[in-house]
Amino acid sequence: MNKVLVGFLISAFGILLFAFTVLKIIPTSSEGMKLTIVGISWIFIIIGSVMRYKALSAQHKEMKAQQKQQQNK
Repeated sequence: MNKVLVGFLISAFGILLFAFTVLKIIPTSSEGMKLTIVGISWIFIIIGSVMRYKALSAQHKEMKAQQKQQQNK
């Protein structure tokens, strides 16, 4: 599976977890538990975004290298 897609799925999971917590779809027994779940969801969002950024920048570097090779031929 493509690393960009994996990063997107991790971010999407974090966004859904955040939304479900804020909209009170996921039951929380206390305010501290709610804040913990929101914090965990932000961690997923950030990790997914970093994975996508790294994968896209690697693809961009690879494309530039291929273009440079084609220009040299």
